[in-house]
Amino acid sequence: MENDFSFEGWVLQKVPPSLKLSDFDCGDESMNRYFRKYSVKYRNALLAQSYSFHPEESDPLIPIFLVDFCNDNIRREVIFNFKSIIHHDKRRLKTYPAVKIARLGLAKEYRGNHFGDILLNAVKSFFLTNNRTGCRFITVDAYRRMEHFYLRNGFVRTLDDSNNDNDHDTISMFFDLLPLRNHLMGSQTLH
Repeated sequence: MENDFSFEGWVLQKVPPSLKLSDFDCGDESMNRYFRKYSVKYRNALLAQSYSFHPEESDPLIPIFLVDFCNDNIRREVIFNFKSIIHHDKRRLKTYPAVKIARLGLAKEYRGNHFGDILLNAVKSFFLTNNRTGCRFITVDAYRRMEHFYLRNGFVRTLDDSNNDNDHDTISMFFDLLPLRNHLMGSQTLH
């Protein structure tokens, strides 16, 4: 399909209408309810786009991963080391384009296999391939219990969350795609 993206034996694709979402169970009732009931409403309202992520040889109609993306931006004042990250001729911008991982769920029977690392690497590659949206960052409001997962995959907290107390359920984080793109292209001089 046109929107299918292959990555290391896995496929990231828009959720087809035939996908069996009613049986999806990631072990989080709120997330299950979202994907089973509300994700289609968000897609129809053009607020998010749902993708499934599964091994190429598996049945694509049984979801292993579900992930929703939406457009986002990141304000320059919340970027750690702003002056070292953003090239001087781009610093005049007040916000920078981003894509947000709005929801992410892994079927609970697949936990503990580092499949989430593969998914995040696929997402990074997906948005770098053919410059799909012109985004510089991937953002996420991560559950606190998942912070280590995102940190392990190169995400950092925004400055908004650097002094945040533990009263919030989520932590605002981002990943800068430019260094990865430069690394993949073999040059650290592109800005």
